[in-house]
Amino acid sequence: MPGKKLQIPYIEFPGAAGVLEKQGVMAEINEVNWPDFSYQPEVVLFCGHTSDEILLNYRVKESHVRALNNEINAEIYKDSCVEFFISTGDNRFYNFEFNCIGTSYAAYGKREDRKL
Repeated sequence: MPGKKLQIPYIEFPGAAGVLEKQGVMAEINEVNWPDFSYQPEVVLFCGHTSDEILLNYRVKESHVRALNNEINAEIYKDSCVEFFISTGDNRFYNFEFNCIGTSYAAYGKREDRKL
């Protein structure tokens, strides 16, 4: 399945927190990848980067919210969460997930090892 590609603009860090929505790029996340789970919340992502950081600001509207996992690298995907993937260009990727209470999950792996 072809994925979306997003060009993320460089943002000077001292002003990033206040201007991400103005200087960053906005993307609607509006694809459902699993036919058995057709529910689709409203999701908008504002993003940018500095020389050292990737800046992400998700805006999510859901009809029901779940937030049970509060330990790092727990089963965040079972909660209301967002994901961010970074491809390294050599068929490997980083996967970051964040639930709505700020708990995170991070993984690194080969693309062929990912099961959708």
